Amino acid sequence: MMKSILAVILLSASFAATNVYAQEVYWKKQNVDLQVTGAGSVSSVNTVLNRIVITHNYYECGYYEEPQVIERTGTCYEVKCSGGAGRSEAWDAFYSARKAEKPSKLAAAIKGVGKASAEALVAGNYFSSKPRSWDSFKSEITAAANSGAITQQVKTMVLSTYRADNMANLGYAAGSCTSVPYSCQEVVIVQEGYYVPRTCDDSRETVIDTKVLNVTMDVKGAVLLPSEVDKVSVTLSGAISEISVSQGIYNNYSAHVAEVNGNSILLEIDGAGRRQVKMPENALQSVSLIPGGSHVTLQVGVAPFALPVVPTEKSIVEYTVKTCAVGFFGSCGIGWDKTESFYGELTQATSLFDAPIKIAKGRNGIRMEVDVKIYKQNSIYHDARPVSRTTEKITIK
Repeated sequence: MMKSILAVILLSASFAATNVYAQEVYWKKQNVDLQVTGAGSVSSVNTVLNRIVITHNYYECGYYEEPQVIERTGTCYEVKCSGGAGRSEAWDAFYSARKAEKPSKLAAAIKGVGKASAEALVAGNYFSSKPRSWDSFKSEITAAANSGAITQQVKTMVLSTYRADNMANLGYAAGSCTSVPYSCQEVVIVQEGYYVPRTCDDSRETVIDTKVLNVTMDVKGAVLLPSEVDKVSVTLSGAISEISVSQGIYNNYSAHVAEVNGNSILLEIDGAGRRQVKMPENALQSVSLIPGGSHVTLQVGVAPFALPVVPTEKSIVEYTVKTCAVGFFGSCGIGWDKTESFYGELTQATSLFDAPIKIAKGRNGIRMEVDVKIYKQNSIYHDARPVSRTTEKITIK
C-alpha cells in the first residue's frame, strides 16, 4: 500500500506519558471477487472509494509484572493513620486515565499490585472513587481479597510488606500513624515486580475525499479445463497505480488499466502462466475386480479431466495386486502372501487391466485386493501427486 506520510515520529518504549500523534493519508482499498472460466470473464462493478486520514494517538500502555513471593510464619503490621486525604500524583494519574490505561496506572500507583491484580480490581469496579483515608484504602483492598479479585498474598504485600511505600505514594502518610505488629503468614518478596514498557495506538479515521468508480474487468488468457473455475480477487483503489489482482488457484494473473474515461476504468486481467495442481479426488471414480479363470480383470473408471488433454500428456495408472491363499479357517493368516505392482496408461473413461494370480490356490481359494493410483505425467494442468482408491476384496475359488 502506497501511503503519503505526513508526519514521521520515532517512538521509544520509555517515552513520557504525554500522547504522541502521527498522521497518514491514503486511499482505502476494496476487494472484488471474480470467478474465471476457460472462456474468460467480463464483469463490471460500481464502487465508492474513500481517501482517509488516520491520526495515530500513541501512548505508553506498559504494565507491571506481579512480584514473586513466598510465605512464611512471621510478623505483619496493622496500620492506623489519622490525616492524609489521598492527594497524590499517582491517584491523579489513575483517575484521569482512559479506560484502557486504568489497570496500568493502578499497578503503578499501588506497590505490590501487578498486571493481573490491577485488571481484576478495575474490572470489579474497585477504587471507583478515591479512598480519602488509609482506613478506606485498606477496606477496599480487604474487600477485593475477600471476594477473590486479588489474592490474600497481594493484600498482605499492599497493606503490610509495602505499607510505607503505599502510604507515601498514595498521600496517606501525613498526620500520625501507628503500626501494631501481629503474627501472620508473612509475604516475603523473592523478586520485585517490574515494569514492562509497551506502546499502544488509539487511532482515529476520517474521510477527506470520495471517488465513485465504474470498473469493467476483462479477464483473458486463463488456462483452465472445462471442469475448473478460477477465483481471483481484484483490489481497487482511488489511486489507479495501486489497482492489483491476486493469483488464482490455477493461474497467475497480471492486471493493467487499459482505458480511463472520467470515472470509468477498463481493467484488463491477463493469465500469466498456469499452475500445476493435484488432480481432484473425484478424478478416480471407481475401481473393481472382475474374476475370470486364472486371471482377474481390474476395471478403472476416471473422470474426463483425468485423461490426457494434450498430446504430450500421459495419464498413468499404478496398481498393486495383493493375493493370499485362503486356509482351513477361511482366512489368509497374517498379511498377504504376494504383493506385486504393475503400470498402465489411461486412454478412456473406463479402462481394463490384467491383475494376474501368481500363487497356488489354498484350501478355500485365493483372496485378492488391489490398490490403485492414478497420476499425470508431462501435464501443464496437474502435478504428479496421485489419487488413490482400493478395490473390495474378492475370493477366487
